Amino acid sequence: MQMQSTILITAASEEIRGQLRQIFQNDYQILEAQSTDQVQLVLADYPGQISVLLADTGLEESFCCEELASVIQNASSREVPVLVLLEGQDKNGEILAYQYGASVVMFKPYLPLALFQGVQVLSDLFRCRRD
Repeated sequence: MQMQSTILITAASEEIRGQLRQIFQNDYQILEAQSTDQVQLVLADYPGQISVLLADTGLEESFCCEELASVIQNASSREVPVLVLLEGQDKNGEILAYQYGASVVMFKPYLPLALFQGVQVLSDLFRCRRD
């Protein structure tokens, strides 16, 4: 039996984390965080075990640009690819996310299958890079 990959989902809202969890729960082990501090703790507690960090910014005040930068840079330093979900077509947010080191940026609304496949491809690419 092949071991499931683990993804870390971070979003300030339980509702958003729940929606993302539903997309991935049958195919991935899921860890969750609702703050940058929790993300850092989870990344430290699971070194080399997280395939992708899925960060939903939601444009909420609790997840400002500085915190997004911190999350992305922390994950990137641990060689964890980061997929950032942004509201609407926020081009400034997209540019900032890539400048901070995001691997991929997707916009809401997204198709669940497209998001699933994006995470799968990102996970596979980084696994090949590590091997």
